[in-house]
Amino acid sequence: MAQFTGLIVSEDDAFRTAIGQQLRSGAVPIGVIDDRAPRGGAAPDIVVVDARGFGPAGMASIEALRASYGGT
Repeated sequence: MAQFTGLIVSEDDAFRTAIGQQLRSGAVPIGVIDDRAPRGGAAPDIVVVDARGFGPAGMASIEALRASYGGT
C-alpha cells in the first residue's frame, strides 16, 4: 500500500494535533507534513485547511495552496 501524505494548515496547535491523529489512525494511514517546516519534493495527497478566523484573505490563501499543489 502506498503511503499518502497530508498537509494541515492551521495556527491552532490543538487542531493540528487532533486532525493529525485522525489522519494517522484511519483505515489508510496518512503521514502528516509539518506546514511550518521547509519541504521539497512531491505535493501532499490531501490538504486540510483550518479556515476559522481567516477572514477575507482566507480564499486567497486557499487559492495560493491550490496553485502550489495543483495535483492535490
